[in-house]
Amino acid sequence: MENKEIELYASNNSILISQICEILKNNEIPYLIKTKGAGSYLNITFGKTTEETSIIIPQENLEKARNLIANLLPTGNKEEELTEEEKEDVKKYTTMRRLGVIGFAIIPTIILIIAIAIAINLG
Repeated sequence: MENKEIELYASNNSILISQICEILKNNEIPYLIKTKGAGSYLNITFGKTTEETSIIIPQENLEKARNLIANLLPTGNKEEELTEEEKEDVKKYTTMRRLGVIGFAIIPTIILIIAIAIAINLG
């Protein structure tokens, strides 16, 4: 029988993700963290990310893990309660936030590269 992995939970709330990981660790449930887009780079560089992070676990541990984290998870599906206009606003906001974070990471890097190139040419 093949041991499949399944997404237990996904969020951009790094505190909640950390709490869930701690519970899984304390209950000896193996897990893997996956971050979308440039999230892993941003997490290493700045210590946090605004990108969605997923917790992946073996499928055989899914029911136990869900029971362990049930108290931490928000109740109800808030996304279903949103109107179409509100969903579009959330998408626009998320896109703008991602662009801002990427710009915050890339622009200083470009400036640093230019400064190093100038210093090498002058030196």
